Amino acid sequence: YQRRVHGEKDLPRTFPTHPYFQSPNSSGYQSLRKVLTAVGWRNPQVGYCQGFNFVVALLLLHMQEEEAFWLFVVLLETVLPNDYYGQHLTGVNVDCLVIKDLLKESLPNIYQHLEKYQIDLCSLASSWLVKLLIGVFPLETTLRVWDWALSGQGMTALFRIFIAFVKIKQDDILRSNEITQIVTIINTSTAQHDCDSLLQMAQTVPCDHKKVATLRRQHRTGVVAKEHRETDNTTSEAEGGFPEMPPDQVELMMQPQVAEDERWGASWWD
Repeated sequence: YQRRVHGEKDLPRTFPTHPYFQSPNSSGYQSLRKVLTAVGWRNPQVGYCQGFNFVVALLLLHMQEEEAFWLFVVLLETVLPNDYYGQHLTGVNVDCLVIKDLLKESLPNIYQHLEKYQIDLCSLASSWLVKLLIGVFPLETTLRVWDWALSGQGMTALFRIFIAFVKIKQDDILRSNEITQIVTIINTSTAQHDCDSLLQMAQTVPCDHKKVATLRRQHRTGVVAKEHRETDNTTSEAEGGFPEMPPDQVELMMQPQVAEDERWGASWWD
């Protein structure tokens, strides 16, 4: 029930400046609600997870409701691990550690620089993964990466894009000696890039399905054990009256990183 409530609350936050989703009476808004409801009925164990709304909305901009529903089902049940959008986002947390390993292998100087300033790479990568790059890059880049992923690359496409983007920005990162500067470079400079160059760079990143599967197996046990400990601690704290994380902090983590005009293009609805 709580997940359905959160899903309803997220509807007006989904690309609110885009004409297709601007009003609760708009066709896009209604279609978004229908598809998210249908997804919840198909997979009641997951129901709704923040991030679903952005993915489904992008699909609805390019296809009808039923097509959007089934393509999203393919993403959830075939392309992504089955616990990607579970209660604890286990699959996302595992893949964040996979990206960390890939960065350490491909760009050890960048990895050491981030470690030096105690920057949590998993926190930076998680929003890329949860929203499947929506709101991270402009629309053209996101769709081209999706094409690459759905053509057989799967999630390795997103891993490669993350590593490639950091590699392109490595000089700026290495020159920075403040945490806020480094985080800003990785988090908010994604709109200023050349899509072709980024994709070409991503194709050179050493990453394949076998390597990803191996890294996922290595990290999954530890991630699940950590989640169980945190669940036990949360239960104990709740019983003792400790407050939960403020909702505004949760919302801040889910804010788009690319401005609306940069995401859609200034002339998208002119």
